[in-house]
Amino acid sequence: MSPTGILKCLNFGAVLYTIAAYILIGVFTLFVALPEISKDVPALYWERMIWSSFLIFSLVANLCYIRRKRSFFHDANITPVASTRWQRCLDCNNQPVPPRAHHCVLCKKCILRRDHHCYFTFSCIGFENQRYFIVYVFYCSVSCLYALYLISCYIQKAYSDMYSMTYVDYILPITVIEWTLGYLEFQPFMAIFIAYLCAITGFSSVGIFLWQSYMVLLGTTTHEYSSNVWTYRKDIQTNIYTVFGACWPLHFLVPLPCVRVPGDGIMWRVEKHV
Repeated sequence: MSPTGILKCLNFGAVLYTIAAYILIGVFTLFVALPEISKDVPALYWERMIWSSFLIFSLVANLCYIRRKRSFFHDANITPVASTRWQRCLDCNNQPVPPRAHHCVLCKKCILRRDHHCYFTFSCIGFENQRYFIVYVFYCSVSCLYALYLISCYIQKAYSDMYSMTYVDYILPITVIEWTLGYLEFQPFMAIFIAYLCAITGFSSVGIFLWQSYMVLLGTTTHEYSSNVWTYRKDIQTNIYTVFGACWPLHFLVPLPCVRVPGDGIMWRVEKHV
């Protein structure tokens, strides 16, 4: 299998993981764990349900904009400016591409200010959708860690006394063996399994969010950082504005497609002093 074929398989597997994780975590948390741990306090149930609904909305809305705002470079008729480091892309019929744009073998297009290809969203992250991606992974981490908290409360309330479970029983391989041998019923097994799924997805999302935030503050991209390119670095405030546009904190409350990212993703000012 070719390297591109392997990447396509990884991409397909990552998308399946994302869909399965959303369904398992969402259904179990909202319809099993949350009603059980909140049944004695109905007001608390509705508070948690409203918060969970907001998290789901933020995830879905930003994911949609990640897919919709992919930063493909289409206009091959633009005349390159020699002083702005244009190059030619051999994969796109040798067409000229602007600085900070790079070709993606999975998307089969050049991406403006390409940061990386996200396998889990099946999208390249670049000029127009990086802000939505950052907010998306932020809420992905919050959602998964919040679900982990609710499921942990559910396990503690519903099963710890019934099965006299110790800390060793919560180790996933041991949990699988106990369920296989019939010492553990399916529902507590699924609760522990989904708790691990929340932890893995949540803490991974925290790492991605911190890395993306670091790249924004540095005024560079993951691709440029790995290539040791610091040509477009500016002050921190300008770096944040370049990615989010105006009113950047509001993007963490609701997607703001009406607020445009500054520039066109094609022309970039070179910082000579960096």
